Amino acid sequence: MKRDTLSTCLARYQIVVTLANKLPSVVDRLGKTATQKSIFLLQELYGLEPLYDFEFYNFGVFSRDIAFDLDSAQNMELIEIRPFSTGYGVEIAAKINSDSPIVSGVEPAENLEAAINNFSDDYPNATLSRLELDSTVVYIDRDVIHRGELIDVENLVSRTIALKPKFQPEEVEESINRLRGKLGALQS
Repeated sequence: MKRDTLSTCLARYQIVVTLANKLPSVVDRLGKTATQKSIFLLQELYGLEPLYDFEFYNFGVFSRDIAFDLDSAQNMELIEIRPFSTGYGVEIAAKINSDSPIVSGVEPAENLEAAINNFSDDYPNATLSRLELDSTVVYIDRDVIHRGELIDVENLVSRTIALKPKFQPEEVEESINRLRGKLGALQS
């Protein structure tokens, strides 16, 4: 379905509000960075309608539109962004329910509920570190596909570590094994 600008904007706010309502019970410390990684994985692995474009940035996959939408949703009092009670960063909390009038009349993003349910099954108690690593592996995989190439595990590990040197090869291989059925460019 081709959306107009207003419909796209409202559907994106609905995604943000729905994640703020549903993911805090799944993702450990749902903040801005975890939201970025979660939406990327929801789009790439779980069939969420692709309403955001991503690039690789300092902390991995990043969408300027998500950053803007989070700030806008806070300004419209749809969500609250507040400092974590302990430690560094911020957490995102919903200020309205997903069925609130501002988002309930919106044509929902395709596969939103199913994508979140499947994500929740695959990522119970997900840490930011796991989301960061998995989204990096998927980003590299999608980049390789875009170039019309294939990649073996060893090269996928080395490319991931080149972008994210804080991860050990064993951690990257573990991520690849978890994602194996979802990586299109990975040679068996």
